[in-house]
Amino acid sequence: MTSPQPPGPPPRDRRDFLLPVLPIGSGPPDPVAIGTWQMAASDALGAELPHDLLALWLFPEDGGVLLLGPAALAQDQVEVPRPEPFLSQEQLLALEDRFRQAGYASVIASPVRTDERDLGLLLLAAIAAGRFGPFQAIRLFELLQHFEPPFQRLAESMPSEPGSMSLPRARDAEELLGVVVGTGAAARSGAELVTRLSAAIQELLPHDQLEVVMRHPHGGADDWDFVGRDKPSRRWGKEGSPGRGAGAPGPRGVAAIQDRIAEQPTLVIADLAVDREIVWPFRPEGGEAPRLHAMLVAALHGRGVVAGYLFLGSAASDLYRPGDEALIRVIAPVVAAQAAALHALAEVDALRHTVTALEGPGSALARSVRMLAATANLPAATQGIAGLLRVLTGCHSCRFILRMGGDEAVAFEPGELRPLMDLPLIPIEGAAFAPVLTGEAPVLLRPGGDDEQLILPLRVAGKPFGVMVLTGPAGGRLAAVTLTAQQVADTVAPHLELVRREAGLEARSRK
Repeated sequence: MTSPQPPGPPPRDRRDFLLPVLPIGSGPPDPVAIGTWQMAASDALGAELPHDLLALWLFPEDGGVLLLGPAALAQDQVEVPRPEPFLSQEQLLALEDRFRQAGYASVIASPVRTDERDLGLLLLAAIAAGRFGPFQAIRLFELLQHFEPPFQRLAESMPSEPGSMSLPRARDAEELLGVVVGTGAAARSGAELVTRLSAAIQELLPHDQLEVVMRHPHGGADDWDFVGRDKPSRRWGKEGSPGRGAGAPGPRGVAAIQDRIAEQPTLVIADLAVDREIVWPFRPEGGEAPRLHAMLVAALHGRGVVAGYLFLGSAASDLYRPGDEALIRVIAPVVAAQAAALHALAEVDALRHTVTALEGPGSALARSVRMLAATANLPAATQGIAGLLRVLTGCHSCRFILRMGGDEAVAFEPGELRPLMDLPLIPIEGAAFAPVLTGEAPVLLRPGGDDEQLILPLRVAGKPFGVMVLTGPAGGRLAAVTLTAQQVADTVAPHLELVRREAGLEARSRK
């Protein structure tokens, strides 16, 4: 078997790289603005250098290291050395090795560098091997010059604080449920849900490991998926089943947990080293299971049956008490609903990736990402998205509505040439789209004669800042393509949010 060869040079017949604008006012930008920009930058770089992870760190002028995104990396406690004033090649190679050990076969890290010092660090990682060769390294070096201006501004405006933007945490039982609800609303994937949930409950329910498993929708009664893994993977299955793989828990894991918890809502294991019938469910591929002792399990119910389990594990033995079981029972229904939704989306996304691989680079969603990454022309981009939606959903037309203040919004059709701040303001209260924009309804389908409207949120970090309205023939066709339309909306949302924030900054500067 031959080893994978690094890919050849990226195609150079595409448009010049355009990094999305980072809106920065007089003070430091808020975490949502930075997170939005990081997602949009990942899209833009993905058109040139496909990757599964883009991580960005900033080195403020007064010292320190700040993680700009993704926020989920904060829980992995990745140590990034401070430049003095530059990072050495050995330090970069050590950081790349850290991510390879975490399961990314292809990793490349490069500083955002000026003549005086390193302003920040960019790391690209991919699960597939052989993704980054010498041509990709050269291209990344070329593209990093576009990151110098925003990193320079951030380095001057952001204070040096250890760690990164903090995730919400519940500090008492009264606020626990609210924080967990917000955690699920902000999560965009199962991996992010597990990371955010772990941070949210850590102070009230201490743990060293947290896992959520859900029953595989098309498997047997003993087939389960790990929600916290980036891709659905039946690593906990029947004894001896082909789907178990190296990540399975051992021959007695499934049956022992199900038999022990039975019809009870929770289960406590004082010490896994003593109670050898029970094992921690996940073992990394090719690695050893974590050295845990105490374990707390909560059953997650859906449609009247056990749909999954929430696991907490601690290196300390005999840690969990009846009060801890009471707390985990409070959040279990919320986690069940959140995990089921994200698990379903992950399954659909896995199928979509399969179809995309079969169709090649001409797939519709891949085209939309490349189109948004390759143009700074909002009218052209929105017209392209409208054409894509007509093909994918059968809609006649689409419309975008963005909040521009506390109680007002602007609406525009694809191809609109006027800047956002020149569009007329419309009141949000009482409008048909208001429930989706305010988060009261996830989506809305409004029938009306021969046509119907599908209203979907444009959201960043789980919070809607606008809506996308599709109009199409009545009869339920739009309802059947809601998930596809939402995927397109989530693709375009970070780009529209950056345009909206830039318009807001310009409007304030005119006052």
